[in-house]
Amino acid sequence: MKNIAVLFFSLFVLCTVSDLAIAQQKAVTSIASVRAQGSFVNITLTSSKPFIFANNRYILHIANKEFYSSRQSFDKNGIGSMIFMVPDADFNALSEGADIYLTYGKVSVDGKDMDAMSKAEFAPFWSLGKFSKTLLTK
Repeated sequence: MKNIAVLFFSLFVLCTVSDLAIAQQKAVTSIASVRAQGSFVNITLTSSKPFIFANNRYILHIANKEFYSSRQSFDKNGIGSMIFMVPDADFNALSEGADIYLTYGKVSVDGKDMDAMSKAEFAPFWSLGKFSKTLLTK
């Protein structure tokens, strides 16, 4: 009887731990739209999970520029949405083909492979593609 109890307990622990590992998988994040609004360009990102509301903040990196001004929300299905407000002058100064990344908090990338960092399963770092002014819809 003791062996059966130990077996069931072991199965319970195994199932619980494997569910937690799946629940912590990295969210899929992408650019949903880029729209002009007043003197800003709003870059809307969506995520397969809600964005984290905690002590850090999300930073949008395009080339060597960092953008901090954003607002967040999520829908009833748990899909996250975040809008970064980029001033027109900054948007127009960005280089075609520049890499776009999203980080949760300040991440030191000096001398590091940003693509490799974005592919790490639990790193707070996402690659969002290449910048192009053609993304902008009026």
